[in-house]
Amino acid sequence: MWKLIQSAAETHPPNPVADDMLKRLIEVASIYRERIFSWEGRVPDPVTWLLLFGAVLAVAVIGLYGGLANHRGLPPRIAVTLLLCGTIYVVLDLDKPHQGIMPVSQSPMLHLAGIMDRDSETSPK
Repeated sequence: MWKLIQSAAETHPPNPVADDMLKRLIEVASIYRERIFSWEGRVPDPVTWLLLFGAVLAVAVIGLYGGLANHRGLPPRIAVTLLLCGTIYVVLDLDKPHQGIMPVSQSPMLHLAGIMDRDSETSPK
């Protein structure tokens, strides 16, 4: 596409259509780059380990406090433990956009590719 726009701009130098096409092509490349970076971006392993260590430490403190205070409040402890586990699961699930319970759909890019293929077949060459 770059070469097509370049050749169109060279044949007709003050070509506003080629300028507009170039701007749109740069926008598409930028969006594509953002999608690739977000797709391949990961939470660093030390952050994940710190999150897991913090959760284990929080559950241990809750258990220790319950034991020292001789308090048998089991439902609040279960609720806090489930909340911590759920938070960790959501963070780890958001870290992997191509799998898990919240996958990122690639259908907008596939739809755009179909439109571009259809337009390239119908345009004169």
